[in-house]
Amino acid sequence: MALLLQALTLVSILTPNALEVSSGSPRNNNISVPTVSFSNGDAWTMGVMTNCTFTTTVAWEQILSCSFQSDSLIEWNAPAGCGSACNYTIEYAALALQCSDIGQDKILHDGYGSSHPSNPSAILRSTNSSLDTAVYNATTSTIVNSMWNFTMAWHTYHNSPENITVAGVWCSFYNSTQRAVVSFINNTVLISPSVISYNDLFSICDVIWGCLNGSIPVAGLSTHMSYMVIMGWLCDQLDGAIEFMSVGDQQWFSETKVLTSNLFSMNETAQTFSPNPSNMSHALEEVIVNAMIALMSSER
Repeated sequence: MALLLQALTLVSILTPNALEVSSGSPRNNNISVPTVSFSNGDAWTMGVMTNCTFTTTVAWEQILSCSFQSDSLIEWNAPAGCGSACNYTIEYAALALQCSDIGQDKILHDGYGSSHPSNPSAILRSTNSSLDTAVYNATTSTIVNSMWNFTMAWHTYHNSPENITVAGVWCSFYNSTQRAVVSFINNTVLISPSVISYNDLFSICDVIWGCLNGSIPVAGLSTHMSYMVIMGWLCDQLDGAIEFMSVGDQQWFSETKVLTSNLFSMNETAQTFSPNPSNMSHALEEVIVNAMIALMSSER
């Protein structure tokens, strides 16, 4: 297993780098395990416009996309010294998403006539509601202190705009502490990741201004920029719209990458669109948690 700078230093239990591990014997052994570092600059590169714009590196883009498109966690092999079985727990700081449901009465959608919410939390309207039906719409907005919010609304569609079932979620990005409980038995791995604390809302305002006026060197921004490009990557996957068009040759109009994931299913022939998870808020939160595990796996 490759050792990366600072990522796999042997220290004490529950540090984000290396851990004290209990195996099948009554003794505890020190072994090197993978983790993820957001401060080494692997996640981002400078943008072409200014010195304070950043984009995801090709390597991280590939890792994140594989995680987004996978139905299961991206795992790693047992570390050297694990033997036939070992268990360990890792705690690490990482970006997280916290979501809550939006009631149907708070979503402005094609099913409304003249009566509609005066201040909707989400919008799900087609460009021509008399002919088309919007089935998906997701947007990202910036609020006070450059905190990014993400809103998604969808319409379960079964070849008819009648009996509309509309739902939505509203999410915010947080600095968080996460935990992964890892068990290896005969080279079979079980990884159970979770968010153990949402700390504060992730804000880029102070960081960007610090970069622009030179008060914070670029090297000191690395963790924040890593979070920022991961956040931008996720919004790029989810933002956009899908509509069913009742006239013309093209029945479905889609301008989003969300269908590359397992969050929704669409059958163009049967003209159906529906969410796959029963709890979309939890599923979206898991997307980021699982992405952190994928990045950890790349460090093995």
